[in-house]
Amino acid sequence: MGMKRTAGIVAACGAALAALYGASVVAIGNACIDYALVPGKDGKTGRMRRRDRIGGDLANGSVASDVRDAVEQNRRMLFAKRDAWLERTDVEQVRIRASTGVAKGGICGAARAHESDAFDLSGFIYPASDPSDRWVLLVHGYTNSHHDVEYLGARYAAHGYNVLAPDLRAHGQSGGDLIGMGWTDRCDLLLWIDYLIGRFGADVSIVLHGVSMGAAAACMASGEIIPAQVKAVVSDCAFTDLQSMLAGQVKKLFGLPRHPVVDDARIMLKARGGYDIKHASALEQVKKSITPTLFIHGSSDGFIPASMARELFEACRAPEKRLLVVAGAGHALSAQTDPSLYFDTVFDFLEKKAG
Repeated sequence: MGMKRTAGIVAACGAALAALYGASVVAIGNACIDYALVPGKDGKTGRMRRRDRIGGDLANGSVASDVRDAVEQNRRMLFAKRDAWLERTDVEQVRIRASTGVAKGGICGAARAHESDAFDLSGFIYPASDPSDRWVLLVHGYTNSHHDVEYLGARYAAHGYNVLAPDLRAHGQSGGDLIGMGWTDRCDLLLWIDYLIGRFGADVSIVLHGVSMGAAAACMASGEIIPAQVKAVVSDCAFTDLQSMLAGQVKKLFGLPRHPVVDDARIMLKARGGYDIKHASALEQVKKSITPTLFIHGSSDGFIPASMARELFEACRAPEKRLLVVAGAGHALSAQTDPSLYFDTVFDFLEKKAG
């Protein structure tokens, strides 16, 4: 009787510990997802409301002090050109249905369990002043929207490109509850590519140009079976993979190790987002890419280290690739740190590729 009673107590304790562990996984995992991937009414996540957030904010120390004044001046110049372009451009808002495929095994298109999960994505078309088959698909970053890449669109327009700038899922005017961190977005980008080909014809030439999370999405898309109309990718400050990105943020913000926070978030994201973050790797995707790719990164990026750009460049299997590291540039600020170098490099790389 004593042994049976002891065994019963041990079993009960084990069950209680298992239940406690399960509850902690749910609590920690959901808290991490809500903090990083669920935007509020203002479009920002809990992560981006922190006083020490790193984005395009010059006040956060992510810009080297010796280039700070130049960045502010260049920003004013680029935004003035953007505003002048927007004044003479008729912008068309278009919508498509988001991908209902959730990326199992790295393949877009697998059906979700519930069709009701589908939602609309919003995109904005800025036509070239003269008829052109050249298009750039501009992909914004984390908690941004199409407005944040319009200054890039102005420069592409000056080179005769039409511009399509979508709002990624859970951003801007697009639907969705969870930010995709590039992985689910890559499937949506393939839909936008199909939209351009279907509406404007098979003769279109398309460039994917992404910034930060948008750059990761573009790199991830390049590893899929991608239409031949996509002639090049420009990746501006992409991260290598979501697990490394989250682990770095957890350590930076809270001084916590990857386990249990990231591991618990992985478990809950499988349930809430339908995919495993270990698959969400731009690094693995560019190993499959055959699309010419230009990688750009700022040497003073305090959010995504420039070493990630070098890893992506080395891993990329495209027959033509290039790496540009802009001295002193903070996160997503390469174009604003040295506009001449940035845009000269971009359009030199794209010459003869996009028609």
